[in-house]
Amino acid sequence: MLGNDIQIKQLVGVGDVNLSFQPGQRVYCLIGENGIGKTKCLEALFTALFLHNDFFIKSDLGFHFENKLFKTLKSERYYLDLSNISRDTFVHKSNFAEKLNFSLSTKPHTIPSVFIGAKGRGDMHIERQSINEIGSYEDRKFNYYKYLVKIFTSAEKFQSVNMDIDIHEWVIQRAQSSNPYQAKEDNREVEIKVLLELLSKVDSRVNLDFLEISGNNRVFIKVADKKTELSELSSGFASILKIMQSIIAGYSYFTNETNIAHVKGVVFIDEIESHLHTKWQATIIPTLKRLFPNTTFYITTHSAIVLSQLQHGEAYELYRDKTDGVVKTELIEHPNNAAFVDLLKDAFDVDINKLKLARDNAPQQKNAKKMLSELLEKRINELKEGTQ
Repeated sequence: MLGNDIQIKQLVGVGDVNLSFQPGQRVYCLIGENGIGKTKCLEALFTALFLHNDFFIKSDLGFHFENKLFKTLKSERYYLDLSNISRDTFVHKSNFAEKLNFSLSTKPHTIPSVFIGAKGRGDMHIERQSINEIGSYEDRKFNYYKYLVKIFTSAEKFQSVNMDIDIHEWVIQRAQSSNPYQAKEDNREVEIKVLLELLSKVDSRVNLDFLEISGNNRVFIKVADKKTELSELSSGFASILKIMQSIIAGYSYFTNETNIAHVKGVVFIDEIESHLHTKWQATIIPTLKRLFPNTTFYITTHSAIVLSQLQHGEAYELYRDKTDGVVKTELIEHPNNAAFVDLLKDAFDVDINKLKLARDNAPQQKNAKKMLSELLEKRINELKEGTQ
């Protein structure tokens, strides 16, 4: 989607980066040691795709470009030059990309792109004073655009993008729009139905036909035949729900499509394993590929369980080349066919057998030393008694 050979110059906190991907994959997963630049690479890729989107280019809303992630990003499909942007630069928007005060040298596109941050993913507790109206499609699109451009004003805001949205309000707005008098393009009941349908495919305990909103705006779904308020969901379940909702909402803001799950788009998920228990870590990638068949996913992970479910061409380790200092990718071959202990050793440099041996031997050696010491002490005492 973004290209198979991507070069990023002066990525903040990382330096120069060369990403080499195999073509035609549905998933591109980055692993690597802390600080190597996994999240920053993900943010840079999203930035390049978003700034080339008509959704961005045709908006008249300006903003201060304070979060300059990199100098240039170049692939066979895109070229973005932010060299002239400084922290206090105000981006003057118009309907013509040539008038932007940074360089977009490649043709714009209309493909939806959604970034899902890691911060706050398991949290469903959001306080609100009132429920805003859903607005027209143009209103929803413009408000989402205003929300997204915050990533260019603060590095911290990138970390929680789409995770700090009030899902309770989002559900209530769409429920209120689902009436026979609502304009067709503003009746977004379909978004709720798709969310419940996808959740039930992830976890069969979810009742896809049940949704209830109380008079004081509390939202309930039914899990394992138990009516459950959204804020009562476990952090793992909340994480799954927020990932699904972010994709559905993002695609809808970009397209207002009704067949949402089949929209062709790109989704970026940072630390996909965050808050997920073992079973969901083992199934999350295959599930997302099945539920969103026309979506390309760029993800980061620290989880060997997530990695073990990836096919050949989907997993890459970031490393810093000692010869030139550039961060590069190394393909992890056939991770789904590798033994788990081998995957841990090869991809994460964790030798389970060595650790187990060291752990198991430690008490044995201690006991052996104690027994030997006692035996020696006994023998010494016997020798002493024999000489007396």
